[in-house]
Amino acid sequence: MWAANKPARRPRPSCRTALALSALSALLAACAAGPDFVRPAARYLAVTPATVGADPAQALQVGGAVAADWWRLFQAPALDAALGAALAANPSLQAAEASLRQSQASLRAGAGVFYPQLDLSLSAQRQRQSPLRAAGAGAGVYNLVTLSVAVSYALDVFGGQRRAVEALAAQADAQHAALQGAYLTLSGNVVNSLIARAAYRAQIEATGRFIARQQDQLAIAEARATAGIAPYTDVLAVRSQLAASRALVPPLLHKQDQADHLLASLSGVSPGQWRAPVLELAALALPAQLPLSLPSELVRQRPDVLAAEARLHGASAAIGVAT
Repeated sequence: MWAANKPARRPRPSCRTALALSALSALLAACAAGPDFVRPAARYLAVTPATVGADPAQALQVGGAVAADWWRLFQAPALDAALGAALAANPSLQAAEASLRQSQASLRAGAGVFYPQLDLSLSAQRQRQSPLRAAGAGAGVYNLVTLSVAVSYALDVFGGQRRAVEALAAQADAQHAALQGAYLTLSGNVVNSLIARAAYRAQIEATGRFIARQQDQLAIAEARATAGIAPYTDVLAVRSQLAASRALVPPLLHKQDQADHLLASLSGVSPGQWRAPVLELAALALPAQLPLSLPSELVRQRPDVLAAEARLHGASAAIGVAT
């Protein structure tokens, strides 16, 4: 009779039950609310040019990739030195790098929600017990040390946390694309400014040689007019041409100064503290192999397209968070 009234022992969960619960938790964690981001397809038709250009030494390299340090293909040490100084001290590039580090740190902090959170607190107090409250016991001084540990874990059943971390990852991708865009913009502006400055300098030198020859022609025309074997109108015509040639020099000098100021700003220094490297147009060597790829592959490499795609990914993840 006693055995019949004894409460039955609760059965322990079997291994199958534990596996079923684990599978159910994994299934719920895998089902994230909101749409899954699908990368847009880039479809463009390729048009292969028949020739490269006027230089027969250049050839197309089908499927070739553009090198990150593409300016080295010109084989000009002045370009390498100018790009090295600009990449090391350009403020816009440094700001883009700082933004990327910030977004990556936010991503690592956001991903910490998937790990157990451990809170540990320790407190120590020194107390004195009153004999009146201790039921006749003597008064005493003692130390009270309290240690508490709390472990919590966020069960992401509907995938809201995963979508939030996905949005942070998309933001980091957008910052990475912005850094690539700043890198390409900086390198292109420095190379274009240096080549333009070399072109202005070559024009100034050529104009100076032309002015020197016109001065010789003026001396000859004046001698002929003085001797009476040529009209004085020839002297006036040569003087007019000489004045027009001299008027071409100040605009070229102004453009050269503008290029110097732009290069100084790109290098992160004031124009008064910067000296432009000497680059001659004759020192530039045209690349022998020009990479050729499909337009759809070039679209996948454009930083602005990648940044827009990352922002679209972040908006898609935000829909899941809101859901």
